[in-house]
Amino acid sequence: MQTSIRCVGVLLIVNLVLKAAVMMTTFASVSSTVHAAEGVVVWYTRSNPTENAWQRQAIADFRKVNSSIRIEHMITPWDQYDQKLTMLFAADTPPDLFSNWAWNGFMDMTLRGMTLRLDPLIERSGFDISVFHPYALEYYRYEGGLYGLPLMMAPSALWYNADLFDDAGLPYPTVDPHDRSWDWDALVELAKKLTIDRNGDGRIDQYGVNAPYGMWGGLPSVVQLFGGDVFPPEAYETGIVRSASLADNPIALEAVTAITDLIYTHRVAPTPAEGEAMSALGDPFRTGRLAMNMTGGWGWWTYGDIKAFRVRAAAQPWGNPERRREIVVGADPWLIASTSRNVDATWEFVMWLLSEEGQKAAIDAMGMPSARMDLYEYWFQRWPQHTPDELNTLFVGSLDYARPAADHRLQGYLELGRAMESAMELVALGRATPAQGLADAQERVDRIIAERQQ
Repeated sequence: MQTSIRCVGVLLIVNLVLKAAVMMTTFASVSSTVHAAEGVVVWYTRSNPTENAWQRQAIADFRKVNSSIRIEHMITPWDQYDQKLTMLFAADTPPDLFSNWAWNGFMDMTLRGMTLRLDPLIERSGFDISVFHPYALEYYRYEGGLYGLPLMMAPSALWYNADLFDDAGLPYPTVDPHDRSWDWDALVELAKKLTIDRNGDGRIDQYGVNAPYGMWGGLPSVVQLFGGDVFPPEAYETGIVRSASLADNPIALEAVTAITDLIYTHRVAPTPAEGEAMSALGDPFRTGRLAMNMTGGWGWWTYGDIKAFRVRAAAQPWGNPERRREIVVGADPWLIASTSRNVDATWEFVMWLLSEEGQKAAIDAMGMPSARMDLYEYWFQRWPQHTPDELNTLFVGSLDYARPAADHRLQGYLELGRAMESAMELVALGRATPAQGLADAQERVDRIIAERQQ
């Protein structure tokens, strides 16, 4: 099985190389510098001001304790991350250290033979992995081997402007993921009371909630919130997508309809055009024009620095309390290239990044929650708007419903995710009904699956 999957991986790399050949010239100047001398580790990251500031500081801090290893920091825009990584591997000039920081995830990279099995390094160095939550470690196991270690672990949630709730005299939504009374109907009722035309001109100035057709991992994460999925369970085990259920999926239709109704029936969420207009003045949530925002776990470090108002987090609502829903709890990994020429130096850097010192530095710089269980209380201090008990309830309770993000576990998700996203964009724009959008998504995804099977 492993050999056949590796062969498929090689074919996929070749296919992507052919599709992206036009980008070769752009990447050539970068690729030529990737294979640095011994003792030099190339760290490949996406472009993000907050993350990049932390990464630069991490490099400086590491140099203070290990001056014999130099870190070269390679930064790439998010929307080019996967394509460029594939090109670098195809050219035999891979970075030494990377992560799944775009559409393609850990399983995709592992099935394509890009990631190094870490068990021998862990055993040889005596690195203690028992400090990490078991869920985060299982995230990166494949066929008995451990191919990644968690740089963080974060449950998806709903973030809200507590000041707007106070102004409206409304109770805060619960932090308890087990509370089935916090369902979609309850969300809609709160959103209606928080949607306001402040000056009476007939235009909404403050919306109650966003309308996410995809959160962590795209459309599947929304359907999972309603107790279903669009891919079969075995796909998440093997990483190989052989079928999808979109057009004939009643739970998917229920989920997409519920999201669409936030915009066009209840009028508590902005249309894409309204959202774009609001974003011209900055992130609508950060600027106080969106009361609640459902999104992936990155909200923990995206919104933790807001000072203009009090930000709190709540459990994601039950899409349908009659069915068990699932919540994406993500855990991005540190991945070492299987063909790295500087494995030992890279492993030294990874161990420092995952040490108590390295993880505290990440928490201090970004508020990113650690997968180290011994640092939970340290991270709790980053959210003084909550008591430690509230944060513990939210984290531990979310793990009872936890599942990995679809993009982390399914091979070639760059194409699958974009296909579903494009179909949902038409629904959000009001150019297709939820049923038509799902039928469109089915056709797009089926086409991709058929091409791969050929």
